[in-house]
Amino acid sequence: MVKKYRADSIKFAILTAVSLFFLGASLSLFCVASLLPASFCLLLAVLYLSAALLNGARIEIDATGISRKVFCFPLQHVSWAEVREIGVCGVKVFNRRRPDKTGTLYIYFSLENMTDDDRFQMILRWPPKQIWFAYSSSRLQEIAPFWEKEIITYNTGDLIL
Repeated sequence: MVKKYRADSIKFAILTAVSLFFLGASLSLFCVASLLPASFCLLLAVLYLSAALLNGARIEIDATGISRKVFCFPLQHVSWAEVREIGVCGVKVFNRRRPDKTGTLYIYFSLENMTDDDRFQMILRWPPKQIWFAYSSSRLQEIAPFWEKEIITYNTGDLIL
């Protein structure tokens, strides 16, 4: 049975709405012959749309492995044998005063074993090249039958797996 998720549904919806807003603004500005502002709005629409596509990627999990697709076009497939580490990480790493404020939590699949410094560097360069998607306990439970090893936590505050 294949489980399907969006990488980050909330960010996908917000970025799509912003992209559509800038596209509408661009079309309006083209209609009144303001070419430079219209071009700028069109550029912003394309940038937000590309970010929306990244966050709206479809993640599919099944017995063969994990896949990431955009509009049914496969971008990446990783078999369970290739996965070396599955982890949950918070993307707000500069939180010394409030370690419980971790930012958005994500599940990631790494093809190599990572150190804490590697995880820190991955978060600084977010989004990573690995397959990732927004964390929820139900999603993690659906991964469990395929992954017998420990699930790593990094910058997750008081989250207990």
